[in-house]
This record gives sequence, C-alpha cells and structure tokens, in this order.
Amino acid sequence: MHAVILAAGQAVRANGGAAAPPPLTAVGGRPLIEHQLEFFLRGGAESASVCGAGADYHRYLEWLRGSDYAGRVEILDSAANGEASPLHDIRRLIRRDRPAGGLVVSAGDRFYDFPFDQFVRFCGEHDGDVVGVTVEREDAQGRCGMAAVTANDRVIDFAAPPKGRRGWISAVPLIRLSAETTALLERYLAEGNDGACIGSFLEWTYRFRPLYAYRIEGRCYRLGGPSALKRIASRFEKNGAV
Repeated sequence: MHAVILAAGQAVRANGGAAAPPPLTAVGGRPLIEHQLEFFLRGGAESASVCGAGADYHRYLEWLRGSDYAGRVEILDSAANGEASPLHDIRRLIRRDRPAGGLVVSAGDRFYDFPFDQFVRFCGEHDGDVVGVTVEREDAQGRCGMAAVTANDRVIDFAAPPKGRRGWISAVPLIRLSAETTALLERYLAEGNDGACIGSFLEWTYRFRPLYAYRIEGRCYRLGGPSALKRIASRFEKNGAV
C-alpha cells in the first residue's frame, strides 16, 4: 500500500510566528507531516508521496532534505502539471507506479491517534474501497456525511449531515483506493467531474464498486487554525504520542 498525503491547504499561524502550510506546522515539537508519515509507514504502508505542494513546493523539499525521510518519501508538485487537483495527482501516481496494494489517501491537515495497522487489516478483508468514518460531529465535512451503512459496513448512501444533528456517521479524509478502482478514476475525470474533492469521487464510485466504512476507534483531529492547533498540541502533550 502506498500512502498519499494531500498537501494543499491554507497556511496556519502558530504562536505569532510565520504562517506554515498545515503539514509543515509544528505539533509536539516537529512538523505534523512527520507524525503522519510515522502513522502510515509504521502501520503498514510501504512508501509515501506528498502531493499538491504548489507554492510551498520548495519548502517541502527543504523539510525533506533535513528529515529522516529523505529517500523514502517523494514530493510531487501538481502546479508543474497541466491539471492541478488532488484526483489528477492521484491519477498521475497510479499511471506511473500502478501500486498493487492500492493507495491510502489522507488530507495533510489531519492528525490521527488510532492504530493504522487495524485499518490496513480491515482493507485486506474487504474487496472494495474503504473510507474512515467517525460518529463525532466535529469531524463532519460537508458532503461527506454518510446517510446509510449496512450491518456488514458497506456504504449504500451519502448525504450531508442535518444541521444540529449529533451522532451522524461522517467520513474523514482517510481513504483506501484499491487497484481495481483506477479505471473508474479515469472514467470519472474523463467525464469532467470534480477533481478537487475526493469525497465527490466516492459518492460517484460507490454505485459501481463496493465502498466500506471503517469505524475509527480513536480520534481524528483537523488542524484548521490557531485554536485547533492549540487543542491538538494540548492533547498531544497529554498522550505523548500520535
């Protein structure tokens, strides 16, 4: 399995210092991206790419040169290609490498504290794609609310969570795309569908190929700004690790 971290996102200003893109923002004494890579690579991913660096491409290269991940992780600049969007980046990776174990895709502003190897095991037990879900309302992301999931964890409908509704099963941007789904991605983009939102692709593809919901036994935090960073740092200091 190859891990893909989507690096696009608004810069976050921490403690009055210079603003940094979410993956390069310091959490617990080191950039968030290092926690993410540790989560994936120690948990079962064999390799990783950071996609969509854009204007911060050289900042990511500088980080990589000074990190322990040089030679193990690549930085891809979507701005260097004709079409710049997360799904176009993912398509380029698939065309180039054709990873047999599929891809696990995550947003660069996320912070996880559950065992990734359990997610990998779940993926191995299901013939289809997989999306991480949580019942915590703070993790709901617009159109990625899930309206219905069967007893055997298969997603059978999507809908945005109703305003004020608690306990809604919501998708988070932790998604496994199997090797068999790559042809559907080509078709989806060829039809002119939204290349910016992977959630839109899941809403389109689950009708053609099974999509399963992995219920996260833990937390998924979103680094959305200074206040969120403060909360995450506080929880990190209490737990001592991702």
